[in-house]
This record gives sequence, structure tokens and C-alpha cells, in this order.
Amino acid sequence: MYKRILVPLDGSPLAERALPLATTVAQKFECQIILLQVLHFLIRTVSAPYQHLPDWVVENRKYARQEAESYLQARQDELRQQG
Repeated sequence: MYKRILVPLDGSPLAERALPLATTVAQKFECQIILLQVLHFLIRTVSAPYQHLPDWVVENRKYARQEAESYLQARQDELRQQG
């Protein structure tokens, strides 16, 4: 019936409460769990289109992505341990 279950996570304990249910459903239907975390950046409008972003913005994005990947990897490892 189901092939994939998308679980959006924002790092909060409340969002993580969806993981046990997703795991139960995934095991029952033998489907894949996809973990998602959306990165949101508030940046003032750049004066010209396609203008290079300041280095601090690029670094901030890189750091946020690394943090999200680390967080999602940890949740993935926990789910794998549960089967």
C-alpha cells in the first residue's frame, strides 16, 4: 500500500514524536522512511540579480546544512537500529 513515508523534522521533541509511528507503519508495510528538514535563510534582497552572496551568508548556509545532515544522520541511525 505505502512505498515511502515522509517525516518532516525541525529538531524539536514534538516533531520527533512522529518517528515511532512512522517506524511502525514502515515495518508493517515494508516501506521506506524519508527524513526531511527544511533549511530557511532570511537574507536581505541583493541589489542586483545573481550578485555574489557575502561570504558570511555562504558559510552560514554551509554550517546549517552540515548541522541538518548531522541531525538527520543521527535519527537515521536510530531508526536503522530499530530495523
